[in-house]
Amino acid sequence: FELYRAGSMTALKRKILKPEFRDIDLTKPSNWLIVLKELENFGWGTFSRVENEIKIENCAVPIQYLRGYLESMFKVKLEEHKTQIEGLTVLIAQKQRKEEWR
Repeated sequence: FELYRAGSMTALKRKILKPEFRDIDLTKPSNWLIVLKELENFGWGTFSRVENEIKIENCAVPIQYLRGYLESMFKVKLEEHKTQIEGLTVLIAQKQRKEEWR
């Protein structure tokens, strides 16, 4: 839970410190690649999106932290889908998340 919360707080801080994110509707999956490419540049892993799924390869941060970060950025609930492939995680968007303080 603490890792999730830390990721969520990091996302909130990032939104404040990166003014260009304010003008982009990150609740639209079509805009998610903007954030995902930035995370790739940070060295967090390799990201791709297909419809409501985010594929993460070789994630360098704990998945709970990443999930907290992405859920807060995109205001959506993400469910982790376990794969049989080592180093591959898929997060599936479930529904819009209400803004809440945990």
